[in-house]
Amino acid sequence: MRSPNPECVDAVPECSSATRSPHLVPEWQSSSWPVPPGVRATHCGDPPPPYAIELNKTVGVEPAVCATTDSITVPPGGFDVYYCYTVRNTGLNTLNVHDLVDSELGTIFTGVNYALAPGATYSHIQQATIYDTVTNTGTWTAYNPSDGNPSASDSDTATVNAVSYTHLRAHE
Repeated sequence: MRSPNPECVDAVPECSSATRSPHLVPEWQSSSWPVPPGVRATHCGDPPPPYAIELNKTVGVEPAVCATTDSITVPPGGFDVYYCYTVRNTGLNTLNVHDLVDSELGTIFTGVNYALAPGATYSHIQQATIYDTVTNTGTWTAYNPSDGNPSASDSDTATVNAVSYTHLRAHE
């Protein structure tokens, strides 16, 4: 569906697809977006929700580094891995208080004060010792108590495969 405003479509050619509808962001929202005051920004598609986040959970073996994969293989019997939880604010408003819970690791933190502006990201790395194959789910919840407590939440999974390498020995 095309916008009824042809200037909007002409200004943003990538929005001219039949599946996307450009619109102008009202000036009152400009202060919530990284847009200079008084400037009207063009945005393709549906407007972002007021409060929304995306969580990306990865796992690796290097301390203090966010890995680039959500699945790894390690030897069984106790191996240290590092889960990285990266949250991105995809909404229009800053989110100020955060909780992170993992299905296998339990509550990682609750009530952490951190101003996560629209478009910004924040990462937390958590070490764990893995003994067996496990897939676990992290759930991040962000909210604003001062605004009547609106919240946003998202979940993501990561898998650690604990595999024995004894079957790879050479035959004698």
